Amino acid sequence: MQSHRNPLISIEDELTHEHREIIRLLANGARNNEIARVLNLTVSQVRTRMHHLMIIFDAHDRAHVVAEAARAGILRMDEVLTVDEQRGELIA
Repeated sequence: MQSHRNPLISIEDELTHEHREIIRLLANGARNNEIARVLNLTVSQVRTRMHHLMIIFDAHDRAHVVAEAARAGILRMDEVLTVDEQRGELIA
């Protein structure tokens, strides 16, 4: 994917609180419908935000967004749940 982001604006400045929540949920294995439910969005809105994240991180897929967010220090490892924790959080 070709980057269309402004190189003069830092990634930190481009990310909204919602973007950060989506990254955290992605890192924990959430699907679009789960992200939509947790953030009170439509699946279409989640797809649009995912597209924005792929542009911001110049990423080609969801896993690449998570990897780039971790590399940039935006995603901390204590925000990533274990498999057992994921089951409880995403079901609740």
